[in-house]
Amino acid sequence: MASTVEHIELPGVGVRSVFSTSAGLQVGVLAHNSGEKDLLVYAKDDPDRCADVMKLDAAEAQVMADLLGMAPLGSVADRLLIGGVVVSWVEVGSDWWIEARDVADIGPKLTCLAVVRADAVVAPATVGTIVAGDVLIVAGRAADVDRAGAVLESGP
Repeated sequence: MASTVEHIELPGVGVRSVFSTSAGLQVGVLAHNSGEKDLLVYAKDDPDRCADVMKLDAAEAQVMADLLGMAPLGSVADRLLIGGVVVSWVEVGSDWWIEARDVADIGPKLTCLAVVRADAVVAPATVGTIVAGDVLIVAGRAADVDRAGAVLESGP
């Protein structure tokens, strides 16, 4: 039975990903913007309370991923940290400031690496204007990427 993974963006902190096991436990990973990972095990009687937290540095997280036979955690999270650069994505909503504007209008603090439109990956230079539903793959400093959704929704 496949589990649904819930990804929750925690502004200024990182991304928390949680799923329920077949035994009814909730288990998750908090991927900090700094690159550290916390392995989370929630209390069975209270799924909002962590019963145990195991802090892992990048090397320990990779060992755990290898032991579990999976891809590195950064490749399955909503963001990827490479040195000081964060790569993430933002889905454009309707009536957002960026809608009907050019990719270049996202501003000087973010770089648009690609646009996903209707399951096709489009180079930013050829996308034309941005439409609701477009997914912008952006890169920048962690603080700028954390604010990307808000800035693209309401303007700089």
